[in-house]
Amino acid sequence: EVLARTGKIPVVYAEAAASLMFGMFHVKFSTIWPAARQALKSLAEHYEECVWLSLHDKLEEVMKVEEESNELKSLENANGDIIDNFGTYLHDQHTMSVAWDTSLGKDTSIFNNKVSTALNEGRVSWHQNTDSSTLFKLTWGVMESLPQLTSKKSRNIVPMFLAFLHEQYYVAYDDDPDAREFNLSDHMNGKSNFYSPTAATIGRGIAQKKLTCFLKMFAAVTGPKQLYKCQLLQVIFTALLLSSDQSI
Repeated sequence: EVLARTGKIPVVYAEAAASLMFGMFHVKFSTIWPAARQALKSLAEHYEECVWLSLHDKLEEVMKVEEESNELKSLENANGDIIDNFGTYLHDQHTMSVAWDTSLGKDTSIFNNKVSTALNEGRVSWHQNTDSSTLFKLTWGVMESLPQLTSKKSRNIVPMFLAFLHEQYYVAYDDDPDAREFNLSDHMNGKSNFYSPTAATIGRGIAQKKLTCFLKMFAAVTGPKQLYKCQLLQVIFTALLLSSDQSI
C-alpha cells in the first residue's frame, strides 16, 4: 500500500501486486482481507490503467454462479475409512488431482481428509478457500472504496448490475412485480457471460447480500447522474427503497 502511494512501482510489478492481493481474498483468513483491499485501492488510484484490467476480470469472475462450491462437495465426500481396493484409491487420487489442476486450485477434494481433520480439531485448513459469497463481497468492496473509478467505468459496471438483477436477483425473487416493470432484458447489451441459476440455487439470502454490495458501491458515488443509464438506475433505486426490507 505504501509503495503504491509513491507511484514509483514499475507498471508490471503493480499489475503483479494487484493479482497477488486478489489472491489474498481466496485465503480463508479474514485478518489479511482489509490490508489487501486497502492495497488494491492504492494500486487502482495510482496505476488505474493496468489494475483496472485485473479488477474488471475479477468482478466478472465473482459474478458467475456455481451450483455448489467444490469445497462443500469435498467436505461432504470426506471419508477416512480404510481403503480396501488400492486400484480404486489410485484412480480416485488421479481424478481429484486432475480436478485440482484444471480448476486452478479451486477444487480441493484431493485434500478432503486434511480439511476434515482440521475442522475436527477446531482450526482452518490452509487448503480451504473463501466461500463464493464472501469473495463476491470482498471483490465488489474494492469498487465501493473507489467511487471515482465506479463513475468513470460505469459503462462496464452498470451492465453487470443490470445482469445481476435480471439473471440472479429477480430469479430468486420471481414474485417481485418490479422484475416485469423494469424490462431489464431490453437494457441488456446482448447476452451476458454470467450463469443464470434457478431460484433454489442462488437463494434469496445470497441474492440479498449481493444486492447490498452493489447498493453500497453506488451509494459511495457522489454524483449519480454521471453514471451510465442513470435514469434507469434512479427508477430501480426508488423501487428498492419502497420495499419492506430494512437492510436496503
